Amino acid sequence: MELRAACPDDASVVSDLALRSKGHWGYDEAFLEACRADLTWQPAQMDTITLAESEGEVVGFFSLVGSELDALFVTPEAIGQGFGASLLKAALSQARAQGIEAIEFDADPQAVPFYARFRAVVVGESPSTSIAGRSLPRMRIATTL
Repeated sequence: MELRAACPDDASVVSDLALRSKGHWGYDEAFLEACRADLTWQPAQMDTITLAESEGEVVGFFSLVGSELDALFVTPEAIGQGFGASLLKAALSQARAQGIEAIEFDADPQAVPFYARFRAVVVGESPSTSIAGRSLPRMRIATTL
């Protein structure tokens, strides 16, 4: 796996990957459509994105904005192969290099066990910006594993 900074031309790849990754967890079409706007990145937003490539294909990405892990997604085909762990470790390393001691993020409930493996803890809840009445676990993880 190789990491690289995203460029403006990667916006559609990132957006498609995020929606496909979310769909992997069994959400129905109505739910995914409600999430589409939140999972769509614009070319101007690519400066916060780090892509993971394997054999020339994008297999995942993360977005780190200050101490906020804004996104971390892996293609459905690559889930369970260690790419998510590598991306999370890269995000933590990037934050640590910026002097950040911990990052926080809103996690999909399906992803809580994944983040917990890296000592992330739930510190509260955040209202979903996609689905009225839905709350997301707010998590925190130290940048040192």
